[in-house]
Amino acid sequence: MTKQEVQDRFANLNVWKKEGQRAPHKPLLALYAIGKCLRGEDRFMPFKEVEADLRRLLKEFGPVRLRIPSQSAR
Repeated sequence: MTKQEVQDRFANLNVWKKEGQRAPHKPLLALYAIGKCLRGEDRFMPFKEVEADLRRLLKEFGPVRLRIPSQSAR
């Protein structure tokens, strides 16, 4: 895959949006996985193993939410 193809895929990554709010789960998860690969870790991982990290990243980099669904809400 060329550098341009990678850039195009990220530029076209579908991010959910509604009424001016966005859900950056996909971009954050993609960057998280890339970081793990660059550190020599497995690129495939069960979501249960990354859920806490992703939740922390969403709190830090995501839009302000009135509430974040708890783990027990699923």
